[in-house]
Amino acid sequence: MNTPKNATPKSITVQKASLNSASHNTKPKKPLTKRNTKSGSLIKVKSGAVKPVISSKPAQKEFPKLLWTDFKGNPKEDSWFLAHSYWKIVYSYTVRTNEDHVKISVNAKCVFEKDRAWVKCDAKSQKLLEHEQGHYYIGCLCALVFQKRVKEAIFTKGNYNKELREIFQKTFHEYLNLEKKYDEETRHYLDQEAQGNWDKSIMKQINELRPYWWF
Repeated sequence: MNTPKNATPKSITVQKASLNSASHNTKPKKPLTKRNTKSGSLIKVKSGAVKPVISSKPAQKEFPKLLWTDFKGNPKEDSWFLAHSYWKIVYSYTVRTNEDHVKISVNAKCVFEKDRAWVKCDAKSQKLLEHEQGHYYIGCLCALVFQKRVKEAIFTKGNYNKELREIFQKTFHEYLNLEKKYDEETRHYLDQEAQGNWDKSIMKQINELRPYWWF
C-alpha cells in the first residue's frame, strides 16, 4: 500500500549508456526411443518409423510475481500501514543520428527494492500481497510505457537529452498519481471488488505492452 501524501516519493535511478550507435526440420537418421524436449517430443511408433511431433508451443513468458520473502526491510511498527512497497525505474539508452533528427532506443525496467519494502509479521495475507503486487505492476507499467513513448518519439539533435528527461518525468509522475488512485479506489485492498477490477486492468495493459518487456 502506498505512502501518505506527505511522505517522500519513491526514488528514481537513471542509468545512462554511452551515446554510441547500437548495431544490434531435421529428420532423425534412425528410430529413437521417446525423448522429451522443450520444443516437443520424438516418439517411436510401431512400424519403426520416427515422426517428429510438436506437442505444444513454448510457454509464454509471464510477468514476475512478488513473494513475501521479497519484503526484506524492517517493518515500521508505528505506521498504520500493514505493508509498504518501493520501486524504482532504471534505464539506459543509445542514440542514432539521422540528418536533422535523432532516434533513441531505451532499455528501461522497474526494480522492486527488496531491502526497503516491508510487511508486518502478522499481516502476511494473500489478499494484501496481491494488493502490493499491484503497486509493483504499476511501476512496471511506468517502465513499459516510457519505452514505448521513447520509441515513438523523434528527438531534435541539439536537445534530445532534455526531451528524453521530459518524457521520463511526465511518465513517472503519471504513474505515481495512478498509484494514489489505486489505493483510493481499492481502499488499500479492503474493497475486494475494486481490487479485482484493478488487477484485471493492470494485467491487460501489461500484456498489451508485451513487446517492451525487459526479460
